[in-house]
Amino acid sequence: FGFKTIPEECVEPTKEYIHGGQYQSDSKTVNQQAFFYARELEVRDNDVFLFSIDGTVLSNVPYYSEHGYGVERFNSTLYDEWVNKGVAPALPETLKNYKKLVSLGFKI
Repeated sequence: FGFKTIPEECVEPTKEYIHGGQYQSDSKTVNQQAFFYARELEVRDNDVFLFSIDGTVLSNVPYYSEHGYGVERFNSTLYDEWVNKGVAPALPETLKNYKKLVSLGFKI
């Protein structure tokens, strides 16, 4: 990507984006669009809908909020330890979409 951390002056706007409602709104929009696409498909017995777990289904926000929202250099050991605790919450809009997709007959 060309950078190891985000600039210090980007921390507050990043926090505002995440906690101020825009992140949730963007997540809702993306999930709605995925659902609108999926509901137009003819679902067969073996059709699946794939999600990327990390950052799409499970939120990394608690980890990054504890580690400067990207201003700290990424530490894969600390991140892996956090992931292995199994405390990452589901992203609310993705969870709603998951349930809707299952109701359409998709296997996840």
